[in-house]
Amino acid sequence: MELNEYEKAIAYFDKAEKELAYEDMETRERYASWFLITKLNLMVSYKYLKQYDKAESYLNELEPYANQEINKEYYFTFLISKYWLYWLIGKREEVYEKLDEIVEGALNDESASDYEMDMRDVCGLLKEMGEFEKWQQIIWSFDAYTKEQGTIHAQLALTEMWMDYYKAINDMPKYIHLCVDHAELYQKQKVITDKEQAAAIDMKIELREKEVARRKAEKKSNTDSLTDLGNRYMLEYDIRRLIKDGLQDKKSIAVGILDVDCFKEHNDTYGHLLGDDSLRKIAEVLKDETKKEGSAYRFGGDEFVILLQDVAVNRVEEIAAAIKMRIFELHIENKNSTVGSELTISQGFSVFIPDEECGMGALLEKADQALYKAKESGKNGYVVC
Repeated sequence: MELNEYEKAIAYFDKAEKELAYEDMETRERYASWFLITKLNLMVSYKYLKQYDKAESYLNELEPYANQEINKEYYFTFLISKYWLYWLIGKREEVYEKLDEIVEGALNDESASDYEMDMRDVCGLLKEMGEFEKWQQIIWSFDAYTKEQGTIHAQLALTEMWMDYYKAINDMPKYIHLCVDHAELYQKQKVITDKEQAAAIDMKIELREKEVARRKAEKKSNTDSLTDLGNRYMLEYDIRRLIKDGLQDKKSIAVGILDVDCFKEHNDTYGHLLGDDSLRKIAEVLKDETKKEGSAYRFGGDEFVILLQDVAVNRVEEIAAAIKMRIFELHIENKNSTVGSELTISQGFSVFIPDEECGMGALLEKADQALYKAKESGKNGYVVC
């Protein structure tokens, strides 16, 4: 509203108005204040957009609260908004009848939630009414407030009020002098604003750096340090999430357990450093082949787990076949393997729609049974059931 973006303001206050309609809202301690602020701001916004019918409809909603719920903080804002609207829609006699009350309210309005806006509004109304003496009286009142505040922002607002006043009464020498004062104040305000913007940028960068650090720490705690796959903690979290989704949407889940064939022989023959390098290469294959439908995890040692969501059995078979082929293409030597001269992997998958009895242990057990069948069949293969 301060930026005069009244249509955007209305969009936000409309959301607030809808929330106020929730059943339990009227029991909240601050409901009356929320109701008042929302309706009042909608009334004012529509007034500035010259949609007076809508503004008046919100005024009518607020009227019953005028003597009951509208406390000191908001009373004058309601009063000046009401009579400004009355003036605009032609109820001018009623405005003149309340003129003294309006002026008195303005002079005692320093406790308002937005004192400056109230003063600008009453000055605007008095200008329209041609009440120059009362207008000047209001500005002098704001002058005293400005001295007490001692801020550049308040001084700028005061200078603009006097500029408007002296231009209206055609006192051009004073108006021009105030224009010069306003330019000087504006430059001072710009220096303050630039410093505030620089501080805001620093704060934004600091918050971003903290968020990056937080995400790195979170990733580290959920990621296997050797392979960069999800670890067992991440696996537990994702299984719970997939079960929940599956129960709600009746989507299938595929759980796969994969075991590198004769990996002990590979380690004993080539050493743990080359063994670790082999695990990293296999992990890259698993990550690449599962990225569209799911994720891969290191379960421990040379054992991996794959989770896939909303996939049919034939698609799981395609993924398993691709993994087998990709690992073959790595041509990682394993001359003491009982399967062949190169490193291979056995895979067991279980595909199902979860039910209320599902849990991490049960899911992994089904996949483990499929893995056992794959190994019983000679390893370097896959079983999907």
